[in-house]
Amino acid sequence: MLEQLTAHLKHIGPRAPAYATAVSLLGLFAGLLGSLYADAIKSTFPFVLGARHVPRPAILFWGAAIAATALFFFGQRAAEAQRKESEMRLDKRSDDLSRLVRSLPPSDFLLTFRDIFWECGNALLETVNLPPKDLTPGIVRAAIRIVLFGVATLAQKFDGASPEVVYASNIMLFHPASELSGDEGEKIRSYLRFSPPETDLHALCGVLVLEPELSTTTAPGRPPRPDTSLTPLALAVPKELRDRSTGRWKALPGAPMAFCTGGLEAYRDTSTLGDWCRQKGDFPQSTAAAVDDYFRTEEARSVRSFISIPIKPLDGQAVGVLNIHRNQPGLLEEKEPVKQFVPLATPFVFVLIPPLKLQERLRDNNA
Repeated sequence: MLEQLTAHLKHIGPRAPAYATAVSLLGLFAGLLGSLYADAIKSTFPFVLGARHVPRPAILFWGAAIAATALFFFGQRAAEAQRKESEMRLDKRSDDLSRLVRSLPPSDFLLTFRDIFWECGNALLETVNLPPKDLTPGIVRAAIRIVLFGVATLAQKFDGASPEVVYASNIMLFHPASELSGDEGEKIRSYLRFSPPETDLHALCGVLVLEPELSTTTAPGRPPRPDTSLTPLALAVPKELRDRSTGRWKALPGAPMAFCTGGLEAYRDTSTLGDWCRQKGDFPQSTAAAVDDYFRTEEARSVRSFISIPIKPLDGQAVGVLNIHRNQPGLLEEKEPVKQFVPLATPFVFVLIPPLKLQERLRDNNA
């Protein structure tokens, strides 16, 4: 009977209310037997196997006592395990809450977002509504810089950074390989970085070209002016994202990677990009060394961390990449940029598409 009861209790589980009730009843049963058959139980102690006949009440008493003790032990062990499990769940929830609090923007951020987006929208409306005779590439670029200033300010406010930390943003436009011929191709080749000199431009998907006129910073100075720390720069966009045999990346980290993948790319410390190229990229050693050398130069002192977001219409291929960077490591490091910042930056990305197309049309008309 005791064996059946013990097996049944194990099936129930030590955390069930019936388990504790049964353990109590077993202890009560053992106490009842001890009071009714005290002499019979005393006669069996100490135990000597095979020495004499053991009365049935004594067997039941000792069986109930041992079973109650064992089950009490297992119940306590289960309770301790449950306590530790609860503590672990609480610790995890505390960590999740702490991470969520760190990832949230400041309390007044939504108002800041509204004001910034309003200013950017008004600037673009005023520009596109100008009479055609007054519309020039320079005016369009100035309107684009207002949006870029808004995006950089948005990142600064989202990080809760002080005004001394300078944020900046720029646009790299995509040029397909089919357009890289003649003088234009040679001009872009002179800007090409982190690629071997013998690189065949026509063997690429194209290149991303940074135009300093399409950049600005949060440094003092109004209206938003071009970022004078930047120089023309071109980065190769490969036809294949990964090497088929090794699985290593063929796209450079940053703008080319974002353009190829269609998603945000974030890099908290640019001093590690050379190692990234060695460990994960399908690049020659000269490329990794060039990346290391570039981010040690005075020219790149303002780019210590950055994110890259593709500029892609809903119904077409990406036309370029929006880069946001700052002069300290850790841009949006605690803010989960993919989950938290991309939804906020997406409206600005779409706002940039019409003026970029307008700039291209004006440029073609003036060519």
